[in-house]
Amino acid sequence: MSRLFALAIIFAESAFAVHNIPTVLAYVVTGIVMGIIVVPVHLYIRQALDRTFLPQNQLEESFRHASDAILRTLDADQLPEFLSDTILSMFRPTQVSVFMKDGSAGQFIRRSEHFAAENGTPVNCPESLSPQHILVQAVSASRNLLHRAQIFRFHSLAEAQPIAAAMEEIDTQLLAPMLWEDELVGLVCIGEKQSGEMYEAEELETLRNMMPQASLALRNAQLYAEVVQVKEYNENILRQMESGVIAVDAQENVVLCNPAAERILGLSRDEVIDHKLELLPENIADCLRPALTGYHPRSGYRFDIQKPDGQRVPVACSTSTWGGSPGSPEGALAVISDLTIVEELEQERQEAERLALIRVLSAGMAHEIRNPMVAIRTFAELLPTHWDDAEFRSDFLITAQDEIHRIEQLLTQLLMLSKPADAVTEEIDVSVLCEGVVRAMSARAQSQQIALSAALVPISYQPIGDEGRLHQAILNLITNAVEAEPQGGQVKVTTEEGPDAEGNPRVVIRVYNSASYIPPSQIEQIFRPFYSQKPGGTGLGLAICQTIIEEHGGTIQVRSAPSDGTEFIVELPIKTEADSVDNGDG
Repeated sequence: MSRLFALAIIFAESAFAVHNIPTVLAYVVTGIVMGIIVVPVHLYIRQALDRTFLPQNQLEESFRHASDAILRTLDADQLPEFLSDTILSMFRPTQVSVFMKDGSAGQFIRRSEHFAAENGTPVNCPESLSPQHILVQAVSASRNLLHRAQIFRFHSLAEAQPIAAAMEEIDTQLLAPMLWEDELVGLVCIGEKQSGEMYEAEELETLRNMMPQASLALRNAQLYAEVVQVKEYNENILRQMESGVIAVDAQENVVLCNPAAERILGLSRDEVIDHKLELLPENIADCLRPALTGYHPRSGYRFDIQKPDGQRVPVACSTSTWGGSPGSPEGALAVISDLTIVEELEQERQEAERLALIRVLSAGMAHEIRNPMVAIRTFAELLPTHWDDAEFRSDFLITAQDEIHRIEQLLTQLLMLSKPADAVTEEIDVSVLCEGVVRAMSARAQSQQIALSAALVPISYQPIGDEGRLHQAILNLITNAVEAEPQGGQVKVTTEEGPDAEGNPRVVIRVYNSASYIPPSQIEQIFRPFYSQKPGGTGLGLAICQTIIEEHGGTIQVRSAPSDGTEFIVELPIKTEADSVDNGDG
């Protein structure tokens, strides 16, 4: 270009010298001519040559690099900035603005706005576009790139004029939609080229191809943000959990240990993570190994662990598999809870119950002993004035004996309630025992016109315990049933054998009477000492019955309904041959 300008000067000097025109004027005229004609023609020829020989490969290469870079962008906040920079460098427009749809409000918010450095003062682009904005409506309807120079070719005059005016207002030559699953998620406003030329067909096609890439990158970034958010949410939950969580992989390497687990175990995360299962306390490791081999998950393990400093910690542990199918687990998970506070509260509860029981026993004993003592005292006070009355002395003797016998019975029952079970481990034939009790009570039931019957089955394996005390418990139940039943009623005693809710073998004894009813509010009270709705009753019979059954490892329940009667259900564990072998008794 400089050589062309020098040649033009030399030619001008020669031409103007012939006509005696000053040299300065020759320079000025030459510069004007070069600026008006030669320079634009040179630029046009150069751009035409560039378009002929370079741009297609160069544009494709730039698009390829841009696509790779866009798809690698996983930050939804950085994507608009990166997209603006890419379009600005590839197509050299005067300005680029990227709007992204706000999911909560539906508005299209401007996330980036870039201008060419040489473009001067930027245009005042709006901060947001509503879904009803004419440009949003236009691009939503076309689902394609909008070119301001071509709007009048594809739209009616009435439609094209407001669209073109709106694009001109924000200095937009191209409006490119970002679509995902047929939904408009963003739009890119691109100004005219810095050179003032029209956009070439290849450039428009490249831009059309770039928008799906940007939409995909946006969706990937949003999904990545959701995954990160869920990960952070889960990590926050694990950090704030009061229960400890420990996870191991299929190779028995510890891969997760939350802060609560660190505190319970007395081990830091660095001491545990990526180390073998054997580093954990033995009881916890023993719980995790079955889960790793595909056994059914367990809950309710309770044991003590020992911290490195020697402190004993009572814990509850539940295990499960994770990350794979039950037959081929990828790892195992243990959730452990510190039961220190629970045990302290349990001790406090037991102490409170013990004190409450003492108060109940004290009040009941005082009441039951005071009544006969009042009768004896009254007769004793009157005895000096009625010493010569033989009938009075006889009545006094009979009353004193009866009341003393009543006190003796009360003390016997209290001793039975408080006496610990003797170490008797004989097998008890429950059906034979119940048959004996029914036979003993049959005369009393008959005298009260009560039909007492039994349906007893042979039991394969027998419970172990004290037959005498168990006889007392069943006798109390049948006695209460007979006394609660009106004349003409029936009492039935049955036995059966079968598994409990956990599959363990047990024998069930049922004592049923058809006409009595215990309200739910009383069912919670009937096993408490000295609680009785029966006239003259001490309220110790069912308390003694419950104590004896619990001594034998069993349970007692009550079912009662106004139309169905009342049934007491006693469940006792059975000792099987397998238990004998396990205990070394075989």
